Amino acid sequence: MNTPTQKTDGFLTSQARHVRQCLREARVVVVVWLVGFAYCGTTLSLLGWIPPDERPLEPELILGTPSWVVWGLWLPWLVQVGVTWWFAVCILKDDEPYQDFPTEQLASNEPHCDSN
Repeated sequence: MNTPTQKTDGFLTSQARHVRQCLREARVVVVVWLVGFAYCGTTLSLLGWIPPDERPLEPELILGTPSWVVWGLWLPWLVQVGVTWWFAVCILKDDEPYQDFPTEQLASNEPHCDSN
């Protein structure tokens, strides 16, 4: 016979797999974000500031935008959008339908938020 504790333990064991999957996906997101942040910060600091005595009269433009904006913002953002789409389509997993948490044990031990 299954006790409420055994039902809860089985539920938590099955949900641990979901937590591990979420943590793996979160690691990918954090790494992609940190790489993009480091690239943008480095590129913008190197290309975006030119000492006043070395500045040209006309800045280098690409499609009417300063080149440091194109290489430091547009390029990494477009790459990250592409990586995010690839990650969502090819890597991100859809779990099986959500399992309800066994409420028999909770009903007897914890007060409900909507009780007055």
